[in-house]
Amino acid sequence: MSTAGLSEERLGRMHERMAGYVERGEVPGIVTLVSRRGEVHVDAIGLKAIGSGDPIQRDTIFRISSMTKSSRSMTKTMRTARDGLRQRILWTTAMCALIRRIE
Repeated sequence: MSTAGLSEERLGRMHERMAGYVERGEVPGIVTLVSRRGEVHVDAIGLKAIGSGDPIQRDTIFRISSMTKSSRSMTKTMRTARDGLRQRILWTTAMCALIRRIE
């Protein structure tokens, strides 16, 4: 492990996992970024688009849509983990009430 805390072993495992998605054709390319205590690791794997010969690069611009749902759910998940069981129970109750309203 480096002094900043990025593990070369774990970064290698992440690369292998992401490369698997590209090799199976699930995505044409992936760019991953991990940053900790000022140390930044960027990994670019695959192509920019299906059927394209252009390799994906660290500065490739991506089109992102409907990110509010995923960012809100991630924020809620992180808060739930931080706040413990009480918060999880309140969140589950709120989600059940929301589902009932949708039905």
